[in-house]
Amino acid sequence: MVYTPHSLRGVAVIDPARPEPGSPKANALDVFSVPQFRWLFFGNVAFFFAMQGQMLTRTLLAWELTGEATSLAYINLVVAVPLIFASVLGGAITDRVERRQLVIVGQSLITANEIFILALLLTGRLEFWHMLCTAFIAGCAFPFIMPARMAITMKVVGPQRLQRAMGFQSGAMNLNRILGPAAMGLIVAQFSYPAAYVLSIFLYSMAIFCMFGVDRSHS
Repeated sequence: MVYTPHSLRGVAVIDPARPEPGSPKANALDVFSVPQFRWLFFGNVAFFFAMQGQMLTRTLLAWELTGEATSLAYINLVVAVPLIFASVLGGAITDRVERRQLVIVGQSLITANEIFILALLLTGRLEFWHMLCTAFIAGCAFPFIMPARMAITMKVVGPQRLQRAMGFQSGAMNLNRILGPAAMGLIVAQFSYPAAYVLSIFLYSMAIFCMFGVDRSHS
């Protein structure tokens, strides 16, 4: 309740804690009214679902190939090391190049990785060192994709909607940490490793397609 002095009675008084209808704060979902953000958001959902799911698939496949517990450490280490050291470089490069193009190139590289592993799986030629090499390449690509996506989000939605946009993005990422591995684990158990890789390739391809829906002017 807002106290209204006697001298102001009869005059409309706006409660600063209550957003006006149509204002940026009036509807948390108004960020989805921006078409460019919808492309970016659903591309992010597809990308992070595949990425989180592939972390499990890659680990299971490493165990299947070697039967050694140390292989699980190696396969995750070669992803983590470039993530640590390339993060600073990724942020610096993001400020100097077209971000949409950077995301498309990075995601295309990861997709090519998955296609390569799938081809080796189907021909029975996959070896553990193949997985180490492709995991390292993926680890190098991630630090360039992440900051570029964040920068594009800020340009697309503007400062007024940025907090809500980042909230939806973070929520989707956290949900994918659960759903991605669960889905991939189920597919591996019920079908096969190639089926899991086919799904990942499809999702990565959808993420690339969605990035083409984002205008160059926002990157």
